[in-house]
Amino acid sequence: MKIGSLNDGPAARAGRVCLRSTAGPLRERVHEKIPELALERILRTNLPDYQRIPRRSILDKRVVLWERQRFRSSKIRGSTIDDLRALELWRIPVSQLLHARMLHMLFNALWLLLLGHRLERRIGSLRLLLLWLVAGGLATAASPIGVEAPWNVGTGASQALFAFSSCALVLARRQAIGRGYTAAVASTYLAIGLILDLVTAGHPKLGHLAGALLGSLLGAAFLNLPENPTGTTK
Repeated sequence: MKIGSLNDGPAARAGRVCLRSTAGPLRERVHEKIPELALERILRTNLPDYQRIPRRSILDKRVVLWERQRFRSSKIRGSTIDDLRALELWRIPVSQLLHARMLHMLFNALWLLLLGHRLERRIGSLRLLLLWLVAGGLATAASPIGVEAPWNVGTGASQALFAFSSCALVLARRQAIGRGYTAAVASTYLAIGLILDLVTAGHPKLGHLAGALLGSLLGAAFLNLPENPTGTTK
């Protein structure tokens, strides 16, 4: 069988049918229309991200790629470089509230609860919002840089939480915030985030590094400003 692009031949038609099928019919049509080895060669040639998906079967890889592409093409999604070029800047704060996985969202919500209120007591609500929008937003906007499609979408609160954590560590180092609990929570989040980056991507993600750097800079700036004027304890 001649293996060409996804735009011609019976193999191409079978490949397109696979994308539109559910898991059960998909496996049946793969075996009926095209040998599994031939389909794998098509995927390897036309989908650069195919090899990066740690799944056992090509069926699983097809499903994962389809889910990722569907999320990226949805109107309700994260931010991309193309969005920024089109000046769709509203996507940046919105994308910080969107998560590709429920577990990811719950994890970030937990750490936001553990760390956010401590940080808010020290710097105040407006500065905390500034930290979220500026440090988290810029880091989220930068996160798709250098990432291949369909993963080049900035989503989630992780970038902002990296900024929160690094800001808290700067304040804790100068004893401008409760040192023991706050430093422990912030350090734990940064450590877990770095480990997950190394496991999933093989390197620290740009968005997370940018969030940590911007959070540190804003934390240093907050040291020279008055504490939260509400008078709450640290």
